[in-house]
Amino acid sequence: MLEAAVKILLVLNGKGGVGKTTTARNVAAAAAAAGLRVATLDTDPQGTLTRWWQKRPDNAPAIDHYQDSLAEMSDPVEPLDGIDLLVIDTPTAIEMTAIRPNAEKLIDQADLILTPLQATPEDLESVRGTLTLVRSRGKATTFVLNKVKPRVKEVTDARRGLAGGGEVAPVDLPDLAEVYRSYAAGLGVVEVTGAKSVEDFVALWKYVASKLGFKS
Repeated sequence: MLEAAVKILLVLNGKGGVGKTTTARNVAAAAAAAGLRVATLDTDPQGTLTRWWQKRPDNAPAIDHYQDSLAEMSDPVEPLDGIDLLVIDTPTAIEMTAIRPNAEKLIDQADLILTPLQATPEDLESVRGTLTLVRSRGKATTFVLNKVKPRVKEVTDARRGLAGGGEVAPVDLPDLAEVYRSYAAGLGVVEVTGAKSVEDFVALWKYVASKLGFKS
């Protein structure tokens, strides 16, 4: 098991295409830029977080990285030395029998769970399975609205609809090309000079930091 000093952030949603990896890599990069010792764990067979980490420039703040199959893990989180924050990216269909037991273990170990989703009827309906799984472990999740376009009525409606299922993060992640370009560069948005959405991702990190007891 992990040492108590290590905080675990679990990014979880059984639906694909909702921005799990975008959220995971940007929180990890922001935490590293803030001076924390950060590690990422990619449990998604698609390996998107791993490919992002492989692209990171040598002069970017260091992030340790691990990759493993959620279905095949014997112990979801092995001991880590010298790490303040572990950010875990997860696959789709976490409710499936093959990976559910280890998904439950990750939920049990997590200090904070983020569930990214878009403000669409499909995502709002699909997230119910994830919410049920998290609640079955006696935990709560925090929703993060992702790929948000400004001044869209659906965002307000989504916030209202999600409020009954858990806390909604006070910052929405924008749908901007720079977010995707930062992936190609192996960076987080907070590391991109002149990025318009830096404040949004800094705000998300400050929110996460406050929840986990880190100074931001």
